[in-house]
Amino acid sequence: MIYNPLQQRICIGEISTKDLFKSIDFINLHNVKGWLGRQQNRLDIRLYAFVKDVLQDNFVNPVIVWYSDEKKEYSIHPGLNRLMLNKVLNFDMTAWVISYDIKDYRRLGKVFPGITKLKLDPSGNRDIPLTAQHRTDNRLYEIVFNEDRILPRLRNANNSKKWKEISSKTGFHIWHNNEYIGAVGNAQDHWNVKDVAGVYELTLKYYFNRKTNNAFIHRRST
Repeated sequence: MIYNPLQQRICIGEISTKDLFKSIDFINLHNVKGWLGRQQNRLDIRLYAFVKDVLQDNFVNPVIVWYSDEKKEYSIHPGLNRLMLNKVLNFDMTAWVISYDIKDYRRLGKVFPGITKLKLDPSGNRDIPLTAQHRTDNRLYEIVFNEDRILPRLRNANNSKKWKEISSKTGFHIWHNNEYIGAVGNAQDHWNVKDVAGVYELTLKYYFNRKTNNAFIHRRST
């Protein structure tokens, strides 16, 4: 077989998430129980450091959409938690669409109206460093961008100390579909959440004193 250099090439375009979800379905994280279970050893960075970082600097990195034109399939990673938090915040948000089997931007624009090419330097070049990460819950490696602000990079002594302080003072109980899911912090009040966005809404309410106009949570009488 003759080696085909095209298999090393990918098409990348930039698009607002508002335009993105006109072309593909929005993905919700409904498995609140599974999600919370995975966060137990990193609540300090998931519910404090991550949210604080977004409130201070907005969403620094784009949501990454991996798209197969041949199979008409897509996945989002990293970015699902950013989307869940942004269901509550409603900030302007950017996504990058990456495809191995779309070979020109004309086709990419037909599939994703509103998408644009990434900005290049005056010489028409751009370097985007990639890295391969092995996660403890996955036997395979994941290709991610070096500059992506992933959770472990947000863990530091100051954030951990602050989370310990505020979570010892207040918190909330989480219910989903009439099932008790668990507690965050020094929980007193009980809440029903629609999906993971509801957990972020409670986080903003209890730990950042931020009012929201969304309806992903409802107080539960016990």
